[in-house]
Amino acid sequence: MTEENNKHSNRPKGYKGLIRNYNPHQSLDIEYETIFNTAFSLLNGFKQNNLNYLFLLETNNIHIVEGKYVFKKERIEDYTKAVELFSFILQKNKKHVLSFLMRAVTKKFLSDFTGALEDFSKAFSIHHQNITSNISNENIFLIIEKIEKIPKGIDFDADLSLIYSSLGISYFKINDYNNALKYYNIALYINPTFILGYNQKAKAKLKLKDYNGAIQDLLKAIKINPKNINAYSNIGSIKLILKNYEGAIEYYSKAIELNPKIGVLYYNRGNAKNQLKDYNGATEDYLKVIDIEPKNDKAFNLIGQIKLNNNEYKDSIKYFSKAIEINPNDSNLFHNRGRAKKYLKDYNNALEDFNSALEINPLDKLSLLNKALIKQGDLNDNIGAIDDYSKAIKIDPNFTPSYKGRAASKANLKDYIGAIEDYDRALEIDPYDEQSYGLRGLFKRKIEKYFEAIEDCSKAIEINQKNESDWFNRGLSKDKLKDYKGAVEDYSKVIEINPNETQAFYFRALAKNKLRDYLGAIEDFSKVIEINPTHDYAYNSRGLAKDKLKDYKDAVEDFTKAIEINPKIESVYYNRGEARFSLKDYALAIEDYTLAINLNPMHSKAYQKRAILQFKINDFKLAIEDYTKAIEIDPQDQLSIFFRSIAKENIGDYRGAEEDMIILNNLLSNNIN
Repeated sequence: MTEENNKHSNRPKGYKGLIRNYNPHQSLDIEYETIFNTAFSLLNGFKQNNLNYLFLLETNNIHIVEGKYVFKKERIEDYTKAVELFSFILQKNKKHVLSFLMRAVTKKFLSDFTGALEDFSKAFSIHHQNITSNISNENIFLIIEKIEKIPKGIDFDADLSLIYSSLGISYFKINDYNNALKYYNIALYINPTFILGYNQKAKAKLKLKDYNGAIQDLLKAIKINPKNINAYSNIGSIKLILKNYEGAIEYYSKAIELNPKIGVLYYNRGNAKNQLKDYNGATEDYLKVIDIEPKNDKAFNLIGQIKLNNNEYKDSIKYFSKAIEINPNDSNLFHNRGRAKKYLKDYNNALEDFNSALEINPLDKLSLLNKALIKQGDLNDNIGAIDDYSKAIKIDPNFTPSYKGRAASKANLKDYIGAIEDYDRALEIDPYDEQSYGLRGLFKRKIEKYFEAIEDCSKAIEINQKNESDWFNRGLSKDKLKDYKGAVEDYSKVIEINPNETQAFYFRALAKNKLRDYLGAIEDFSKVIEINPTHDYAYNSRGLAKDKLKDYKDAVEDFTKAIEINPKIESVYYNRGEARFSLKDYALAIEDYTLAINLNPMHSKAYQKRAILQFKINDFKLAIEDYTKAIEIDPQDQLSIFFRSIAKENIGDYRGAEEDMIILNNLLSNNIN
């Protein structure tokens, strides 16, 4: 007996296969046979005895839309009618296996997966009852349920593998991926060359996040058929999920070699190139998609985004506009075009696009955010910005960018307490938001809560030690608490991070001044001037430090340089007058005090110092005038009152001198009390 005969030796005479063994019209009269044929023809008119229809049903009635396989709309009506006809037959013959199977497959196409599973179950139950008597000592269903026990000699038909594959698909569609795998495995045991089974098995493993297992199944499909485009494409998609972008490109490219006319392959390969920042390559692929599918708005959108990210705003607007022309109901397209217009400072048209996006999708919080950013930063409409931020928060109460943006607008309106409240909420949502800690600390400093400000800045620094702003703001708060040493340490950290940060050098110099480290202060002011030679305040402050070291001549030079840069600061004239006073260059000192008074007629100290010099040169009348002006500005100026009394004595105004002494004594008495 040949091996082939041995293989079938346990089968009864006339056995044709587990499915073919049954006449499709068994126990059907002519009327019902006609009904069955009609139902069958609705499923594309395949011959009754050629069960390859199961495979054809999986492929002939679908087409590709945007890279997805979907059933042709015109088939839905036929499938529905076929279900009705198979149901009519089953009312007559409740054990007609093929009608149950065909109704199950048809229900699957109609997405009635629960109904499909019920019909599959009934068909297998009837099938089990019929065949166990024909195959001695072999219970087929026990074998199939535990496929590892299937004897090597049992032969299953390829058609049965399609049935089990369909059963697996039904489980897959109701998200029961483990049972789906179970039946795919049975199908593949029955027919190890069943390519569709490997593809379906890979899809189930993908849902279970068994990515390597899915790839292995697809590679088996490719080994059976090296021209299996779907397998190459699916491996590419899995590698894309795994962020193996080079691998994804490799497999998409192989699929494209097999069929260069499928747009979705270029689209996906473009996405992989995009992730690798190969923007030129990605653009080429998206353009190829557009060649194949001229109405693919997603490809236009992605090219627009690449142009946007490359600061090619005008070109990006062209592509976004084309996408909108194709699909005017996609809010994201308007949003993206609005962003491009925003960068071009075309704020009004940008706002129009964001409003269009919101008309399509009123829950588009990103468009509200961008509207608010334009109003806040570009149109100085902080109230309008706060309104948009608040709307975004209403949509998503956990949307931290809106809390932070609203806080910034409130701060612009000097509502620091409101800003702090918004940062409080942002930090409730994200307790590790370094920026929110830093800015909340900044605004706490604004309301003179220096200890709390230091605490917030310290938390920000714990999260990110490289943000110079947090160190700087903490230094400013320490400065306010007269912790000058601590302030110097924080400013030094800023300089370590950014050696060209002039503000850090400048404020460190001021803190060193307060610590009487005048040489260190001069060194820092000099660094500021080196970085920014037009920093008038640095020249002025360095002059003050030199004045403290009695280097009056160099101090005068620094004050003069500050005046050359900015001749409108009265304090610099006053400071230069002080240095010239110390150099006993009284005429020039009087001139500087006068210039300071011209710029600020309420500068009481300038009047007082000019009066002192007038007194020194015995011009007592002018001295009295200046002392009087100083006292008018500052009635508590005891020094000016005292010397005015002496000046009055020098011109013989003893009564006036006595009156001044009375005023002075009253002030002193009040101060003592």
